Amino acid sequence: AFLANVSHELRTPLNAVIGMASLARGLSSEPKQRDYLDKIAASGKHLARIINELLDLSKIAAGHMEIEKLSFSLREVVARSLAVMAGQAAEKGLKLSETTAAEVPDMLLGDPLRIEQIFLNLLGNAIKFTPQGQIEVRVSLHQREGKRVCLDIEFEDSGIGIGSADLERLFKPFSQVDPSVSRRFGGTGLGLTISRRLAEMMGGDISVSSREGSGSNFRVRIWLDLGEALEIPVAELDSLVPPPMRYENAQVLVVEDHPLNREIVEALLNAVGITPRMAENGQEALAILSESGPGGFDLVLMDIQMPVMDGLSATRELRSRAGFDELPIIAMTAHTLAHEKKLSWDAGMNDHIGKPFDNASFYKVLARWIGKEKQRREVASSAAEPQMSAGNLHALRGLDVDAAIARFSGREDRYRHWLLDFAAHAGELLAGLRRDLLAGEREKALKTAHSFKVQVGMLGMDELRVEVLALELALREELEVEELLSSLDRAIAHMSEELLRVLTTPGRAEERPA
Repeated sequence: AFLANVSHELRTPLNAVIGMASLARGLSSEPKQRDYLDKIAASGKHLARIINELLDLSKIAAGHMEIEKLSFSLREVVARSLAVMAGQAAEKGLKLSETTAAEVPDMLLGDPLRIEQIFLNLLGNAIKFTPQGQIEVRVSLHQREGKRVCLDIEFEDSGIGIGSADLERLFKPFSQVDPSVSRRFGGTGLGLTISRRLAEMMGGDISVSSREGSGSNFRVRIWLDLGEALEIPVAELDSLVPPPMRYENAQVLVVEDHPLNREIVEALLNAVGITPRMAENGQEALAILSESGPGGFDLVLMDIQMPVMDGLSATRELRSRAGFDELPIIAMTAHTLAHEKKLSWDAGMNDHIGKPFDNASFYKVLARWIGKEKQRREVASSAAEPQMSAGNLHALRGLDVDAAIARFSGREDRYRHWLLDFAAHAGELLAGLRRDLLAGEREKALKTAHSFKVQVGMLGMDELRVEVLALELALREELEVEELLSSLDRAIAHMSEELLRVLTTPGRAEERPA
């Protein structure tokens, strides 16, 4: 309790130091002054991390640390963790790679924030103590027992290694392998201690094998319950037709500024008998809802980040109006962390759909919030199943064709149209982002990166999405992004070239279907 109170008292002025340094930086055009302010902010953030580690350790020691049980995507946690650390690895010229075995379930029940904390601690250590070479993350299935699984997560580096005499002290609080380490590399020695305690709270442990001068291998073993998505029959998840549920006279308002996302949502809704009304921003949505009245719609699907008026502001405004307190409003956003969901709930939203859309989850949310009187079950006939023949697209690396076409309700022609649109305009988008950064409009660049991340995710460009996520996080943390931009530029150019090679034939470009 003492440490909790002290940490709160420390963080309050510390947040002011970090915030004011950031505000002052925006007012300064003098390079040396901006450098000083950057160092103040960086030191403040480092101190904040130490305070958080102390608080975590005190919670664990007092038995007050709680592990949540939330449904989450393991692959999303892995991708996000690698994206956060990608910039630091790139600065040292390190190759950062990841392999998740196919048999590892994706949807699990556990504490994604604490699992991500373990990832960031171990990746941070690997990067810190690896002057050159590579770091590899491997996720495998160790054991499956009923409705729970045991995972092995390995972090292998080619770094300086650890002598056998020092391995015993490695997980003790405030312990470094030798006193010079904290002077050379920084850190409190708490990260590994906290990570092991967290792994133990998840029924597992952390072990290490290493030789001085030959790198290290840290293995995390944790038990997790299977998530809800795994209880859905595999055939239903993989099917391109909607689940056996249709709607009669259901009125849905879709509020989304990006035309690609609007088309995907419209296709998903049309497939279950719903013709939605569309709005491109929160202000337009408020006008439509004012005109229709409180009973005009059964459901609102609301994007969060939009121009003119964002989804959170529109929801707060709507909840303040008489009669609109019961209208279900569902957030549609790539912001899927627990604290980000809390922002949506605090604004008055009822539920959450993550981007890129998972069809099964999308339809599950519809069934939860649209009245039973407008739902009717029917089994789709096999003749109604859309035929998919994506052909050479499957040969392209980093493109999850089947999942992406499923988002278009099996319309391969629409998917191909948007792939060609990407090939034609993605380079322009990145050039515009660079111009925003040169003009000092970092917030605008951040919004562009976020929107682009959603777009490539919807198109099934999984590897590219990780690169854009790394850029978005670096922009948010005000880190140097030139290397990330260059890497992304090359990845976009390569993907565009491959798409044009597959999707067009000499003398005829593919036309937009009706």
